[in-house]
Amino acid sequence: MLWESHSIGIETCDRVATLWMSADPNGTTGWNDSLAQDWEAALAELEARPHLDVVILRTRNGGPWVATADPESLLALSTEPLMQQWVARGQAICDRLARLPMRTLALLEGGCTGLGLELALACDYRLGVTGPDAGFGFPGVSSLQLPVWGGLPRLAHFVGLNRALQLAQSGERISPRDAEKIGLIHEVVAARRAAIHLRTVSDSLQDRKGRLRLQWRTWQKSWEDRMSWMRRKSCQSALRSGQSTLASSAAMRAAICEILLRSAESPVDGQIAERNAFAKLLPMAESQSGLQLAVAAEQPLKPVAELVNPLPNLPMQVGVVGGGEHGCEIALWLAFQGREVILHELTAEAIQAADRRLQRSLERRVQSGWMTPLELTQIRQRIQTTITWNGFDSLTWVIEAVDEDTGVKMTVLQELEERCKPRTILASTTSTLKLEPMQSEMRRPGRFIGIHWPRSPLQAPVAELVAAPLTDRGTFATVHHWLRGLGQLPVAVSDLPGRIVQRLMLAGWSEAVILVSEGLPIAKVDALLRDYGVTMGPLSQLDEFGLERIAQLAEQMQHARGDRFAAALAMRPLRELGMLGRSSGAGFFEYENGTQGFSNDLAQMALWRDNEEDTISGYVFDPVQVLQDAQKRLLARVVNEAAQCLSEELIASPLTLDLVVVRATGWAAPQGGPLRLVDQLGVGGFVDQLHDLAKRYGSRFEPALELQRRAEANESFYGTESTVPTVPTIPLRQAG
Repeated sequence: MLWESHSIGIETCDRVATLWMSADPNGTTGWNDSLAQDWEAALAELEARPHLDVVILRTRNGGPWVATADPESLLALSTEPLMQQWVARGQAICDRLARLPMRTLALLEGGCTGLGLELALACDYRLGVTGPDAGFGFPGVSSLQLPVWGGLPRLAHFVGLNRALQLAQSGERISPRDAEKIGLIHEVVAARRAAIHLRTVSDSLQDRKGRLRLQWRTWQKSWEDRMSWMRRKSCQSALRSGQSTLASSAAMRAAICEILLRSAESPVDGQIAERNAFAKLLPMAESQSGLQLAVAAEQPLKPVAELVNPLPNLPMQVGVVGGGEHGCEIALWLAFQGREVILHELTAEAIQAADRRLQRSLERRVQSGWMTPLELTQIRQRIQTTITWNGFDSLTWVIEAVDEDTGVKMTVLQELEERCKPRTILASTTSTLKLEPMQSEMRRPGRFIGIHWPRSPLQAPVAELVAAPLTDRGTFATVHHWLRGLGQLPVAVSDLPGRIVQRLMLAGWSEAVILVSEGLPIAKVDALLRDYGVTMGPLSQLDEFGLERIAQLAEQMQHARGDRFAAALAMRPLRELGMLGRSSGAGFFEYENGTQGFSNDLAQMALWRDNEEDTISGYVFDPVQVLQDAQKRLLARVVNEAAQCLSEELIASPLTLDLVVVRATGWAAPQGGPLRLVDQLGVGGFVDQLHDLAKRYGSRFEPALELQRRAEANESFYGTESTVPTVPTIPLRQAG
């Protein structure tokens, strides 16, 4: 090794240097002062060796490049000079990387987003590697973290202004194939061919004469050729609208346009615009809320006492019982994480159905450019489907994902206790059933725990952990440790039907269906929450989950808790017409090859006034008031349910609950979550708003007791809370 620090190492061979990146000593992937110092020292080493022909930049573990800044470091930037200094330091690092005397080759394994993509854009050649998580883009814009190290003007040079604006403003992550198609990266290869092709590209760059530098005057001319009069006017219009409003989304769009317009004039003006934009956006309440959520996500969950024995390593083989939609999603997620999976079903027909589900899901990823056919085969080979129990006697972790029926689950758990080792951890994915009755019938109740994924673990990395009364604290700590190692955010919840996220989602979904029943267009209902910042509208979410599955879930919740979700979410007319969501080709929207199209007019007509009369509002002839009230209703149902959850669950702080909602449901991160919204409106004012909605639209809007208590005490959710939440202590049974 020629040179090495905590997070970066450089080695050379035949006039080719390799810069190896790894996580910082604390084990996080956030950009902090220590990592910046390592980069500056590494660049100084390379600048001192101009005889080198090529520098290859890659990660040691084959994972993604550093994507975000350390949230605690950003929260510590308390003054404008410190903020501008932080940006200037990053700009200088990217500029030094772009000006190295040798050619630079970025190997992008595991995708590249955020700050990592800004560093990669400063390299001469970008070689992408396919993979299930290999996305490219700037997703941080959803929490007002813009690319401010020169990434925007470089992006505009490579992909064109129109595409750069789209990627920067939407925060979209695109697949490696799409990134190659638009010019963001030069080539894409499969993981198994990455090493060979890397050597080929390196030799080609080494043999090529001349430099591959990005000359700013050439880029400026290209900019002027591509920037149409209409697009320039559009940028200027967005800039004016952002300057005239305090809305975070408008301010973000204005900052993007300001950076691009100033960069077109000169690189110095562009860098000044980046520093000013960062200093303007970071102090905003929305940015601070997003950073606090990021800090909360890194806080470990602590059991009631220190464990005597060390936690076991993450098992390489996991069992999954149940080959339905949810069981297949869990099996695929484990396979993507490099685990071998044994997927069990009762009959040969059920196994064939599970095989078809797995194949369809993988083929969709191949068609969208996230995987290659070879990788599909490799992932599929990691999942063994069987109707026997062969191999379960050697497993240390088995996940039960059968139908939501207490008798069926208890039968499966008793069978697993017979087939598995005494120390095997058995986990149930139930969300509407209590674990305590099942645990009371088990011979080894201490090894039993609940794990509920509110959405597919492939989409939202949040898992709700349920410790039943007899669960050992060692079992809880082990599963929490394993889930963290698999990239999930585990959160302790009570053994109550619906857990947390499901209750909130059902509340929002049911109100969205009621709005459609009242005649509000489907597209407008979805747009109301997307305009607020939610990543996916409620009706699109229903199509994604499947209407049959949601109707069954709502009915189960009706029996378990007596909630009024089932009446609105039965959606019987759509189900009778075979409109079951994306999987059937039609739901609230129409779908072609899995791609969402226009709203479904037939669904609109079928649901017209398909609810109880007391849940449907009267006619309102002011269209502006209708839309304003509809957005209030959608948000109020979710916020009211969140406040009720806070008083019933193990969640220790409003910040932790908001974090779960943002990560699991796609709630607008800059808004900070539903309880943060209550504080912004004022608890008393929000309670008054709920009383008004209850008078006009029904008792489902009656404020939760927690909200009423806080309104009477004039107590906000975040008024006395520190930036970093207290870590919840879970009352667990001592291991006997």
